[in-house]
Amino acid sequence: MKAQMKSADRMSARYTAILGEDELNNGVIALKSMSTGEQRTVKLEELAQSLV
Repeated sequence: MKAQMKSADRMSARYTAILGEDELNNGVIALKSMSTGEQRTVKLEELAQSLV
């Protein structure tokens, strides 16, 4: 996953989304702000509103 994060940083992505088996089972997704490094978990149905 480290290589994917570096790739997202090189592409100037604002956020990265992490969706593994645990997240999928719980109906959530981990969002990481590439500018601050802050990571938070949001419900899948709230994803679009979290990116505004």
